[in-house]
Amino acid sequence: MSSKLSSEITRRLEERKERFTLTGVTASFVPFIISNLLANTKNRFIVVCADTDSAATFYQDLKTYLTILGHAE
Repeated sequence: MSSKLSSEITRRLEERKERFTLTGVTASFVPFIISNLLANTKNRFIVVCADTDSAATFYQDLKTYLTILGHAE
């Protein structure tokens, strides 16, 4: 992810201090952006998936991205 996009999303999260909805992105982008935010902020996130298969895919993708970023479990 470009540092500019990451910085902008992080800035908006810090300014709002409340719920943040990310819409209009592909399903594969969500775990990517959440992994970057988890690695670079102290924010907590709630992710709601449509079903258990989507949740399992999201979790596996998130773990993969966090591992790539050096933040494995």
